[in-house]
Amino acid sequence: MIGNHDWMYHLPGKPYEEIRELICKKLGLANPPGPFPHDPKESAAITQLYRDHRVFARHGDIYDDMNFDRTRDASSLGDAVVIELLNRFPELVNLRLGSSLSDDCKQGLKELDNVRPLQIIPVWLDGLLKNTCTPDQAKQIKEIWNTQAKQFLNTPFVKEQHGHFLFKLGVRFSQDFSLSTLSRVILRFKKRMQGHQSFAPYALTETAFRDGSADFLIYGHTHWYEVVPLRAAPSNQGLLKQTYINSGTWRAVHELGSFNPRQEQFVGYHVMTYLAFFREDERGGRSFECWSGALEE
Repeated sequence: MIGNHDWMYHLPGKPYEEIRELICKKLGLANPPGPFPHDPKESAAITQLYRDHRVFARHGDIYDDMNFDRTRDASSLGDAVVIELLNRFPELVNLRLGSSLSDDCKQGLKELDNVRPLQIIPVWLDGLLKNTCTPDQAKQIKEIWNTQAKQFLNTPFVKEQHGHFLFKLGVRFSQDFSLSTLSRVILRFKKRMQGHQSFAPYALTETAFRDGSADFLIYGHTHWYEVVPLRAAPSNQGLLKQTYINSGTWRAVHELGSFNPRQEQFVGYHVMTYLAFFREDERGGRSFECWSGALEE
């Protein structure tokens, strides 16, 4: 199944079919010809697998309006953020200052998309420039950000996104204030910001939860692994136990140190999560297991 950043594999048409055939071959997938499913109901095979294992799973992007705009056959603001800001900004900095910047600075700029939560990216950037750049380099990098932020906000696609006022306002403020000032403002309100948004409440709205057909409700998307018990209720088959699980991520994560956030110190590490679900005696009668680990960067 696809999610928000690989949504184009949901599109019909011969050019996309050729790409899907290559993906299936390289990854050893068993998907039949045609668009990769986004909603589980789009695939009879996935629906049957879920039924056999008493599982319901989806990517979870439909609960994030910044990354889902009514249909999965179209892009979203989240794509624009990654492509026009988080990916392009380091490239532009490298083109203008690359030979003079330290390796730590260049590598740090590439890690913008791995900072969590995304709202504190200005804190990461301010700390990175203070620790790895000269004042003149930091000034030039800020100028590049200003130019790129202005272009981003003036992109027709972004301007058509009528919601997400606070996000756009944050980008605009980053043009008008120094990074240090913006960083202090963000840190002042950081305790009120929800660093890891749990999607567990959305699982309660799924048909598979309400009708009791699934013991496990699975989402991804947030990059935050968690196991949340939902309910244990009597049923005709005995005790119905239902659990929400988020599959986390397979990538690097950088988080702000809690000891003294004003020092803008981040700790990075790689994380990887596996979820497995079993039938009957495949795992000694156990129906699931989760493995989540962290590895030093």
